[in-house]
Amino acid sequence: MQKKMYSTPVVVLTIIGACLTLIGNCVSVGVLVKKAATAIISDYSLDDGYDYGYYDEYGNDDSDVYGSDLSEEDLQGVDPSTEALSEIPTYEAEGTTVTYQMESYQLQKKLGDNGMVLLDVQYPVISGTDEAQTDAINEMLKDQAMVSADNYYLNVAGQSNVKAGADGYIYIISEVTYQVTYLSNDFISVVFEDNYCAGDYDTHYIDMRASNIDLTTGKSYELNQIVNADSDMAKDFQQRLDDKYQYNEVIYGIDTEEYTSMISGEKERDDSFMGFYRTEDGIQLYVTFHYFVDEGSSVGWFTAPYAFEDMKSYQNDSDFWNIAQ
Repeated sequence: MQKKMYSTPVVVLTIIGACLTLIGNCVSVGVLVKKAATAIISDYSLDDGYDYGYYDEYGNDDSDVYGSDLSEEDLQGVDPSTEALSEIPTYEAEGTTVTYQMESYQLQKKLGDNGMVLLDVQYPVISGTDEAQTDAINEMLKDQAMVSADNYYLNVAGQSNVKAGADGYIYIISEVTYQVTYLSNDFISVVFEDNYCAGDYDTHYIDMRASNIDLTTGKSYELNQIVNADSDMAKDFQQRLDDKYQYNEVIYGIDTEEYTSMISGEKERDDSFMGFYRTEDGIQLYVTFHYFVDEGSSVGWFTAPYAFEDMKSYQNDSDFWNIAQ
């Protein structure tokens, strides 16, 4: 019998709070995001007199999972703090003269009487590279950070993807943070974490995305461009996830065929996808999962480390490998 898990080790609990005074009305928004895989809690705490508590399949209040009496056996996996984005290791090569600073795009806006937009998107802006490449590289980094903001609000065509909640209210929210995992005069890898919802506040997502860019040419690399996708690599990735996180229903809820498809650049299982970012001595593969089942939703990300030696049986003839090693 498969045990239902209430907490898994994706990222530590965060609370995003915002008080907006727009058109004379104060809307208090608290986004509670348990950055984990299963039994995700999302509570926007609207002061409308309605109880937005969360309940398990037996009707029991499940709003405070972390404060419950769940045993250590129930809370399997590594310490969530080791999976916080800010705790992902960073590396800067000796002699690096390329620098970066944080910039952000922020927007707070009320959508008539039945909606709101809250965008807080952070991204790095680099300097010290070849002047001909700098602007294009910075644009790529910003575009990666702004995916949800663009898809669900800033690009008019994308607004058709926004679906209101059951109460008719629309929330378009995107909070993005980042970590530069690798930096040299020749290469940069940046991972972004995007906490967002596209209309319905009961359905939110926690996506990891990465940009991997050759700073000398401005060329960007995706996972499917540097490896040969096959079932052996998919099984290896799945096993590494299992070794790192112990048993987790999401890891094996996605099958080998789906992992293989995601490695090849396709999206699977409610738009789950895979990517990579560079580290000091190899790469990390990640899966961002949107896993919706009758029992509840599972959203977030997992990562698995690969040394360059580990990738030899999977890498293709991409010039990335010449640059990286």
